Amino acid sequence: MKEVKVPIWSEENGQDDIIWYTASKQSDNTYKVSVKASNHKNSQGQYNVHLYYVQNDGKMIGVGGTKTDVHFISRPSIPDKGNYTFSSRASIKSEPKMSSPEIAYYDAGNKVYYDKVLFSDGHYWISYVSYTGSRRYISIT
Repeated sequence: MKEVKVPIWSEENGQDDIIWYTASKQSDNTYKVSVKASNHKNSQGQYNVHLYYVQNDGKMIGVGGTKTDVHFISRPSIPDKGNYTFSSRASIKSEPKMSSPEIAYYDAGNKVYYDKVLFSDGHYWISYVSYTGSRRYISIT
């Protein structure tokens, strides 16, 4: 096999944003493609992904295809640090991961002073240093 080609396009407006990516071979003999939504007009929603093997003689063989959903998470419109009032119950965690166990929580109406806003594990988090000196994290998206 000479290479792996991966055409990708969004459902929005048909194939007007189709790009034929060449996959990069990894050390474990798998292939990888990195895709930027900006190359596809920042479209959200369904994307089509097809896979083709290119043989040494140049012949392309279609292997399969799939669809995936792409949605963007916007940064919350809050300052980089300040007071945050919770509108519903919110879990306090020791690391910014949804799988991290809840160590405590804030109820609706509670407030906290935070000194960081960060994106991790697919969510935006506020963070502060607790009275014990430990950094704490709360997902706000």
